[in-house]
Amino acid sequence: HLLSRRQRQMCKETGVWVYIRDKAGNITCAGYIPIFIDNTWPGISDVFVTDHNDGSYTLEIIASHWGAGIGSYSFDGGKTWQKSNTKRIYTDATEITVAVSDQMTHITYYTCILVASG
Repeated sequence: HLLSRRQRQMCKETGVWVYIRDKAGNITCAGYIPIFIDNTWPGISDVFVTDHNDGSYTLEIIASHWGAGIGSYSFDGGKTWQKSNTKRIYTDATEITVAVSDQMTHITYYTCILVASG
């Protein structure tokens, strides 16, 4: 996937020159392939919690990442992952740890306090 100018500024860029040798021994430069090394972690700016008053909550993770982009979300402390940033969970726990992974598997964790509304 192509990176924007801002994303390239946040990543370390390196690359490789590709050369091709034919059967006769002639060498041709096929081009340069840039490689971006993402050294940033995703940020979790908020987690919205909706209490459904039946022992379930809907969690929505608000996250961003300027490097490789968001890869997936976890609502159980990183045990399982999904592409959607929302999930309805049934729990009697008072807190839950969510996580966000970028495309390069950098992971950020965030613990939410669950307060029943009634």
